[in-house]
Amino acid sequence: MPAVVTVKNSVRLRLVCTPKIPALAAPIVAQHLSIPLQDALHRLARGPGPLADGLSAQPAARLANLLQTLGLRVVVEHQTTAAHREIDIALQAMPDSDLAELVRRLATELGRTPGQTLAELNRPGGVILRAPDVAQIDRLRRLMRRVKGLRIATSTPETAVFDLFPSTATQSRALMRHLALLGLTACPFNGALASGLDSRTVLHLTKRFGDQVFGLERAFQRLDLYLTGTGTMSPIDLADFLATRHQGAGQIEALSPTVPLRVETGLSHAAARQFQTDYEMIGLHTVANLTRPGTSRENI
Repeated sequence: MPAVVTVKNSVRLRLVCTPKIPALAAPIVAQHLSIPLQDALHRLARGPGPLADGLSAQPAARLANLLQTLGLRVVVEHQTTAAHREIDIALQAMPDSDLAELVRRLATELGRTPGQTLAELNRPGGVILRAPDVAQIDRLRRLMRRVKGLRIATSTPETAVFDLFPSTATQSRALMRHLALLGLTACPFNGALASGLDSRTVLHLTKRFGDQVFGLERAFQRLDLYLTGTGTMSPIDLADFLATRHQGAGQIEALSPTVPLRVETGLSHAAARQFQTDYEMIGLHTVANLTRPGTSRENI
């Protein structure tokens, strides 16, 4: 049963264009919408489209005015009819979670075995539920408040943006030819075979090549950022920089695109892009890869 969102005499705040620096506006959006900062970053960075639905007129106007003073282009749209909207959610284990307790509680809630639950938590994106009913969403949110280390991300299928990732070490010529035929190219940012896809395109590709690829919404992605080169930074400055991230100085000598060093972990798609921009500004080259559960406390 899809989640039902009823909109009565409320408004939608729509982002007209992507802000140049989403991080500037993210704290304001997070505060006014009562959402996590990373969710606010994602909404701002994903580009033109709805920023928030179901707002009262006055709070929406205040937020719009604040964002416009920062140079963002937003509009307030009135919504006067009921709307039915499917909501997908992803349940993810955070690095500080009590994994055994989290698996036990989730398995009970979802009606699955602990083994099945653990296997899904260890997949990129975590346990993904397509259009769960409203009651289950409420139960999971209450569970999140009681169990340490559970993170819930949400996505709406009609506006979701997907990236296509490889699920095998090598991809067939048929797959690569088909991607080229569709005009899709690899993404240098996060290693995706294709990026910025809608749900229909992902469904088409996974129906034909589901044994080689999988699609993952950007809202559900968690990314690790890897340092691949020192750029213009001196070895001494780099050693000081890495010391603040608890990295061993001995690893600097081997640093290269083929022997990268992880410097950030578990970032949202929007946050990873912002971090990459920040690192580039101080002369450090990075790439992002999907977070692999169980490696968040280790260096690769």
